[in-house]
Amino acid sequence: MPRIKSTESNDPEFHRKELKQFISKLKRSYKKSGENYESFIKKLLQLFSDNPPMSWRFVNTTYQYPSFRIINRKSGRTTYFLHVHKFGLIIPQKFFLDQFKPMFERHNAFYGTAFEHIIDFSTFGERKQSQYIEAIKTMLNQTELISLNFAAY
Repeated sequence: MPRIKSTESNDPEFHRKELKQFISKLKRSYKKSGENYESFIKKLLQLFSDNPPMSWRFVNTTYQYPSFRIINRKSGRTTYFLHVHKFGLIIPQKFFLDQFKPMFERHNAFYGTAFEHIIDFSTFGERKQSQYIEAIKTMLNQTELISLNFAAY
């Protein structure tokens, strides 16, 4: 099966609508998983800001998931920091801190370029979500080269 290319759009409402539909489908199929997924995404939107397609975008390819972005302060370019698919989290190696390896069991995701944690969202409650949000915050604050201030760029 050939890979489907992303439907890129710069319309913020396109990304919000796609994410809302994705969560709605997940909730219809797996109620508890959908609720926990939605709760976690809301926390990430607070952290990264709800400014699609700059701070995040809904990737609509063969796979569908929201991806959260950061800015390299030196170059001013954006890059993906976190992908949240319906089965887990993926963080590129260049941003990953080794102290969090016990939280991410798969160390060769995305063809060896990222770390992945497979999540059963049906059991991914508030306590676990908070642990991962804190780990993500720590990784975001690891260097002064990373910015989340998209308004400045």
